Amino acid sequence: MEAADSDETLMLRYAAGEVRAFEILYRRHELKLWRFICRSVSNKATADELMQDVWFSIIQAAHATNRWRDSRPGRSRSHTIA
Repeated sequence: MEAADSDETLMLRYAAGEVRAFEILYRRHELKLWRFICRSVSNKATADELMQDVWFSIIQAAHATNRWRDSRPGRSRSHTIA
């Protein structure tokens, strides 16, 4: 598995049980997603909660892989969920 894999590939691998794939995906999007959420809310506590909610939704989507297919190039699925 390589860090250059697409998000979709990483999610499918995570759904198949490869925890490392999720770690790569998380690192890839963590900072951008955090900044996006912080711009959208007024305080850090709310941003923390939203960040957890988004990643929880992503994990749930991994286990329903037919919901993960991302047809929106240019914008990450994590931002869409947020």
